[in-house]
Formats: sequence, C-alpha cells, structure tokens
Amino acid sequence: MSVASKNERIATVKVTRPPERRLGAIQGTDRLLMMAEVSDLLGIPISTLYGWRYRREGPAGYRIGRHVQYQRAEAEAWIETQADHRPVL
Repeated sequence: MSVASKNERIATVKVTRPPERRLGAIQGTDRLLMMAEVSDLLGIPISTLYGWRYRREGPAGYRIGRHVQYQRAEAEAWIETQADHRPVL
C-alpha cells in the first residue's frame, strides 16, 4: 500500500460525534443543588447536612461521584414537612 493511498483513505473517513445527551428535568432551573447551596437555603452549616445524612434525616440527597447533591423541589418539600403546626395562643 502506498503512502498516498493510505492518506486518501484517512481523508475520506467521516468523523461523527454521538448525539448530545439531554438530562431532561435536571437541566435549567431544576438542576441539582450542591451541599453549600442547600446549607445557604436552610441557613445551617454543611456539617449539619452531613450529620442528617448519617442519621437518615433531612432532605433526600443523591451521591453523584464523591459529591452529594439535592433536588430543589425535594429540599423545599422537606422544609414544608418541618412546619410547626402548633396553635397560636
């Protein structure tokens, strides 16, 4: 095989990229929140979130690699479950 024919063959190879994957609901405003963002949202230290995760309390989190992230809707729903429903005197 000559060098010219090998180069011609390489030049005719079409490079295609796989289609871009969309994550649906996670994109845009529904993106996952980092622990620091949930900490700010709740007004608590990050260490409290870690403690809650250890005791299986607090909002549901997702471990993605070595990071823990939260869905905003789930964090806000958890906040609503913590409402104090005692009657006002």
